[in-house]
Amino acid sequence: MTTRAALPEVPLATKPGLGRTPRGSSLWLCVPAALFIVVVYVVPLAVLLVRSFTDPTVGLHNYGAVFENFGYVWTILRTIGISAMATALSLLLGYPLAHVMVTAGPGWRKFLMFCVITPYVTSVLVRSFAWQVILGRQGLVNKLTEVLGLGTHDLLFSPFAVAVGLTHYMLPLMILPLTSVMRHVPANLVPAAQSLGAAPATAFIRIYLPQTKPGIEAGVVLCFVYGVGAFVIPAILGGNSGAMLGVTIQAAIAQRADYGFAAAAATLLALCVLGVVALYKWRFGGSLETLAAPRNAAQSGATVPGRTSAGVLTRMLAVLVRPLDTSGISRAGWLLKAYSLVVGLLLLLPQFIAIPVSLSSSRAMVVPPPGWSLQWYRNLADAAWSEPIVTSLQVAAVAAVLATTLGTLAALGVARSGLSRLGGLTNTLMLVPLLFPTVVAAAAMFVAFLPLYLTDSRTGLILAHTALAIPFAFIVVLASARKLDPKIEQAAASLGARPWKRLTRVLVPLLRPSIVVALFLAFIASFDETSIAIFLSGVRVSTLPVQMYDSLTIQSDPTIAAAAVVIMALAGAGVGLAPLLAALGSRKGRKK
Repeated sequence: MTTRAALPEVPLATKPGLGRTPRGSSLWLCVPAALFIVVVYVVPLAVLLVRSFTDPTVGLHNYGAVFENFGYVWTILRTIGISAMATALSLLLGYPLAHVMVTAGPGWRKFLMFCVITPYVTSVLVRSFAWQVILGRQGLVNKLTEVLGLGTHDLLFSPFAVAVGLTHYMLPLMILPLTSVMRHVPANLVPAAQSLGAAPATAFIRIYLPQTKPGIEAGVVLCFVYGVGAFVIPAILGGNSGAMLGVTIQAAIAQRADYGFAAAAATLLALCVLGVVALYKWRFGGSLETLAAPRNAAQSGATVPGRTSAGVLTRMLAVLVRPLDTSGISRAGWLLKAYSLVVGLLLLLPQFIAIPVSLSSSRAMVVPPPGWSLQWYRNLADAAWSEPIVTSLQVAAVAAVLATTLGTLAALGVARSGLSRLGGLTNTLMLVPLLFPTVVAAAAMFVAFLPLYLTDSRTGLILAHTALAIPFAFIVVLASARKLDPKIEQAAASLGARPWKRLTRVLVPLLRPSIVVALFLAFIASFDETSIAIFLSGVRVSTLPVQMYDSLTIQSDPTIAAAAVVIMALAGAGVGLAPLLAALGSRKGRKK
């Protein structure tokens, strides 16, 4: 799935009628984006579903082919198992780190936030490449085990490697909803329990932990959904023994042209994700906005104070942590900070592995390199790399402009429609591409675009990337649009300004900072998109992520390290410049 950018907190509800236009409903603003997503995203999913029952003949034979083959059944079970394992590891590693981020001082908070956000905005290909170097036969892990006298191990191309890569990918998705909820938990709860005689660890488990249930639920669902739909990480790190369902779907299309089987496997994966999301929404009272923007977990479902009952699991955990109280370890506050420092550095480490590899004089992707050279940076000027880079820039630029325009209009329409049912349905439709497995959407678009001659074309990539980028622009602009004072627009209307004038001369200037950020996020979402690009690219058109993917899976070309460094530099520059551009836009808007 595509790399997620850090999104602001979005108010999940507004007062009825707040932000309505002076003249009736504003939902007409949502029509262009809604039609685009329906035609480019939803219709291909429907085509995929139909093909699963009709290709090559009508019936259930494609589903039978999935369940009658033990290898495919085992792949499904492996997909669920690895995803569940990575989700559990993300919760165990991320919960203490999230707690320190909320309770520590400003310096610690900023450092840990940097450690979390950096991988959050780093390409999944860069991270997968880094873990390939770290877990390889000559990687850092095996060098460490050799020093300890434990020998070398085949860690790469295994379920273990996939679980490690997924855990690193999921940790920010777990931490962000946890910190959102923890900020709303009263800081005096645990000290109050201790003043009544409770030991620190026991008080934390029995009092504090139940208060953070909404964040745990949102993080677990989000991580599991992204885990089962993973394609790039298992394809690069898993090999045959660690392959997951997304890899099977891509192989069925690219290697066997068995579109019916691919459609059936993708449908099963989609049903699994929909089942988990439905359970989260109806059993736990969660919202789709929370999964789309994880920092909103504190506003989803029931309020935090109402979720304090200690269940069986909580009581079991209280028993397990009792030795920490009896030994006195729970009173050593520095241990938790030391732990958060280690985990934070481990989150950062893979991003920077690419730097020494990109400067290596050898084709062997090892750290430390045997010598130093700039040859891999020079290779970026070759046609094999420069043409995909240009294609990625062109596609991302067009997709970002389209997505930001459509997303901004839709955000204004939803924000000004209040709590209307149609506005809620439109809001859900805008978020669907963020919550659905990208590999399923990629298979659907390939099947639907193929007869229209949109595969292996820039047009097809632009359409697909725009559909995926619209939610990013929509969420960012919606956060600001819901805060606008409706009296400003009402004043413009009272002076005779027509809807189009109010939109272009009043609302857009006020929202310019958010629109700038949305444009940046949409550009990054398109430029970094890998799964759909792999499915839709071909001989004539290829993007940089596709070239990088081929370098990892086919060519073993260290030029990918140089490309990874360039991508990280661009992403870092963008993250730093986006607030400055937004502030500049805000000042220009005020001058006007």
